[in-house]
Amino acid sequence: MVEVVNAEPARRALILAGGGLKVAYQAGVMQALDEAKIAASGQPLAFEFADGASGGVFNLAMWCHGRSGQQIADSWRGFRPLRGLSFNWRHWVPVPASVFTYERFLRNVAGPTGDWRLDWKALERCRAGGSRFNLYNFSRQELEVVPAAAMGPDKLISAVSLPVWYPPVWRQGDAYIDAVYATDANLEEVLERGANEIWLIWTVSQAGQWRRGPIAQYFQVIEASANSRLLAALDRIVRSNEAIARGDPDRAEWKRHIEVRCLAAEVPLHYLFDFTRAGMREAVERGVAEGRRWCRGAPGLAAPPPDEIDRSGVYGPEIRLRFTERMSGTYQFGTRDCVLGAQLGDQLGQRLSVRLTADIDNVAWFAAEPRHRAAVTGTVLWDQLAGGKADIHDGHVSLFVYRRDPRRKQMVYVLPFRGPNDNMFTLVGVKYVTNDPGGARRHGPLRIWTDTTTLYTRIVNGTVTLDPVSGEPVDDANPVVCAGILRLTTPAFLLELLTFRPGPGIGGGLGALAGFGQFFLRQLWQVYGHTATHAEDRPTPIETVLGQAGEQPAPLFAGQARMSRQASRGKQRQPSEFPDWPAGNAPSDAWVYAHNELAVPVSPDRIWEWLSRARQWPHWYPNSWRVEILARTGRVSRRERLRSQTEFNWITFGLPITAKVDPCDRPDTIGWTWRSRGWAGAASGYHIWSIEAQPYGSRVVTEETQIGLLPRLLRPGLQRSLHLSHQLWLRRLSKNAIDGVPR
Repeated sequence: MVEVVNAEPARRALILAGGGLKVAYQAGVMQALDEAKIAASGQPLAFEFADGASGGVFNLAMWCHGRSGQQIADSWRGFRPLRGLSFNWRHWVPVPASVFTYERFLRNVAGPTGDWRLDWKALERCRAGGSRFNLYNFSRQELEVVPAAAMGPDKLISAVSLPVWYPPVWRQGDAYIDAVYATDANLEEVLERGANEIWLIWTVSQAGQWRRGPIAQYFQVIEASANSRLLAALDRIVRSNEAIARGDPDRAEWKRHIEVRCLAAEVPLHYLFDFTRAGMREAVERGVAEGRRWCRGAPGLAAPPPDEIDRSGVYGPEIRLRFTERMSGTYQFGTRDCVLGAQLGDQLGQRLSVRLTADIDNVAWFAAEPRHRAAVTGTVLWDQLAGGKADIHDGHVSLFVYRRDPRRKQMVYVLPFRGPNDNMFTLVGVKYVTNDPGGARRHGPLRIWTDTTTLYTRIVNGTVTLDPVSGEPVDDANPVVCAGILRLTTPAFLLELLTFRPGPGIGGGLGALAGFGQFFLRQLWQVYGHTATHAEDRPTPIETVLGQAGEQPAPLFAGQARMSRQASRGKQRQPSEFPDWPAGNAPSDAWVYAHNELAVPVSPDRIWEWLSRARQWPHWYPNSWRVEILARTGRVSRRERLRSQTEFNWITFGLPITAKVDPCDRPDTIGWTWRSRGWAGAASGYHIWSIEAQPYGSRVVTEETQIGLLPRLLRPGLQRSLHLSHQLWLRRLSKNAIDGVPR
């Protein structure tokens, strides 16, 4: 599509869409818009028109009262949801009229004497003149667009009276309800008034994830209605712009080019049921940070960088919290893959560990700002350093950060230190806290433990560039020195719990611990409360319609480490890498199937020497006994290797087995068909080994299938036992190959 730049002056419209409590995020964006300046003139960003629907009417009402973006955001920072909550007890018999009422909300929050002090007799004339509120007259089945001058408390409440939860507002005999089913963003109205540049803030979820339960499905119906209505309007604008770009204005619905700037976000708040002030503050600060980035990305605009400290003044006195953490693991040079580096380092005995002290200056601000950043000091323990250790300079950790999807979060550790020859290095580590289906082998609390204690680590040259909003590494440009995995062990975790040092005072200490604990549990619920069903980089419906798909790719560091994570911890049965299974022995035909692999830092020839000498297996693989190679003539030497068509007897898992080798291609592939002998003749299968040469040494893959009555009966326990036994086999094989060649 050819982009057409408007020749006429910009007539901007601010669209404040609904989203229930999620519009706290919208308030933060409004602060960012208020801070933005026109780069050429230095003038503030001004809007000639404004339109609000559903929950967005609260922000529009404050805007019409002349409030600055900072004041609107502060209203939500200080908002306490329980102050506006009142149940409709009086109208539950004989038929419930609604669950809640707006009586306390008007009195304590949105009324003239409430926290927001909305006095409809004191509107800011310039803003109010171009503002419109969307109400829905249910009695007449009609959408009403009301100017700010005609609004009042009852009309404001009618704009957010969501059926079932709140009663309709009756005016002149007509029932008014929330307009969300008719529109959640009335783009057509501002276009009819002459707008040619639309700034839309959208907080209705586009995740498209169907959840069970009547409450979840109630709001999912709203999402379907609101999103489909918006997408239809955006599609009309796109088609109109395309007609103008083709030089065919007669086919354009609007005879001018319409510029659409849309900031859509997945806000980790429920539309109605979120009763914590901390959740509101987190949404506001996220909106401020992403709104500033949005403005910096717009042509001709300038916006301030993200705040490093609390500049709003609403987070009270600084309440500090300090704790220590120790993690250790293994690494390897010459690889960017963290899982591979950990495997190789484990076999070579290459250890890496960190001892960290995290210092949070203000717990309330830490929990609210989107990077959730704490300063870090401590030590990196690495055998490549002089004296084996180095101090961390200006390190930090960001807990539970995310780019797009709040169900996929990360804990990012950035730990600069000086290494050999006084060169600067940075240890960059990421813990992936995500609820992808099939992304981890463990479930429930064990999965949470694994995700929050496993640090995928790289040591890179120089310092890294971080995303100003999420705190993640934005690129993969730094040369990687080594990669591996560090883990927080159970004893180290228990010790960490004893190192929390809050303050000052008893009250401040309890407040710091309670605030940090609430933050940690809230983040875990946002991730593990619901499963992420779509790929993180999947374009949203709005991006697809506007042709913006793929504008925010995932960082390379995160992508590569995450692929390693999924490959190493996949729950699903892994696809076979061997194409030529004997008839009846393929994984799809088997009752039991095991796939194991291991990276080994030695050549394939050395691994082959150990694997092919079957008679020596019992000396280093504990699940093998009495290996006998069946020779046609003469005595078989203890050093005799397996060859093609060789038959041998042995005992494994307590079963006597006869096997026949096929194929046998040194040093790449060896496999054998087998069957159990004697009383246990109800089992048979096929076992294949593949040895691939790699820059680091070898990648060894072993797969086995089992069929018959015995594997069918013992399948639940045998499946896991076979996997564990083969993993032990691989590790013992690796250890022997590293130590040398067989005698």
